[in-house]
This record gives sequence, structure tokens and C-alpha cells, in this order.
Amino acid sequence: MSKLVCIASLLMMMCSLNVKAEDWNSSSIDGHYVLSALITPPELGGKKLFFKLYKAKYNNNGFERFLSQCNIQGLNGTVSMVINGKKIEMEKHCKRNEDNLNYWAYTPKTNNDLTFVVSQFRNTEFVDIEKTFVNVYKQKDDLFFHISTQRFSDIWMSR
Repeated sequence: MSKLVCIASLLMMMCSLNVKAEDWNSSSIDGHYVLSALITPPELGGKKLFFKLYKAKYNNNGFERFLSQCNIQGLNGTVSMVINGKKIEMEKHCKRNEDNLNYWAYTPKTNNDLTFVVSQFRNTEFVDIEKTFVNVYKQKDDLFFHISTQRFSDIWMSR
């Protein structure tokens, strides 16, 4: 019975990543990577804050498109991010968007970490996020993102 509950919980979590969170979305670019922060709807068992990490391709005309970054859909463990100086454990998911391109999605692992991250987005003008990204070739990139929090509090409180 516990295996069934665990599988059901995992499926619910994975389904929540497919919901569009259009009320608030803020992005930052670090080199050739883009990190977007967005809110998922409360009807999925509570408000959540997700981060999507894409690899971006640029040409002479500027931003071209997002490229595939992961290839195995589902929960892929946990990673650490440093958010405004505090190390936060994040659940890491590989998801496919409507353009059939894959991206990494992250959400705080515990309610305490979610509370901290939300407080940073509500009480500061920008949130700084540091992440070491390891690609499929085991190459590391130390990434730094400076994300605007404009409109976050209004949308978070209205939900």
C-alpha cells in the first residue's frame, strides 16, 4: 500500500510541473543559461515556487531559442542552490515543455526552505541565486542569477 501512495504522490508532483503559471514569471540570464522563477497554482495542494533552468542559444540577432538540457523525465534527486546567501536543498525534475524541449525544474525540498525563499522574493527587490550546474558530459558551470521580484508579493498574496 505504501508503494502505491508513494507512486501517487510522485505522479501528482510531476503533473504539477505541467501546469502553466502565468501570473508571475521573472527570469535572469547568466552567460548561456536562463533561470526563470514562477508560481504554480494553489489548487495543486498549495502554492509552490518553481525555477526552470534552460540553456539558451544566441546569434547575431540576440536570443534565438531554448535548447534541450535534460533527457530523462521525472524526479532526478536533489541539488543545492544558494539563495541570498543561504544554501537551499532543491528537488530536481527533468520536464518537457509544450515545444517538446526539455528543461530542469527545481523547487525547495522542505516547507521551511520554501518559506525562506518566498520571504526573500516578498521582502527584497532582487533575489540572487547561485547554482553549480553539471551537464550530461560532467562539465561544471558556476551560475549566478539576479532575479527581479517585482510583482511577486502581489501575485503570491492574491492566491
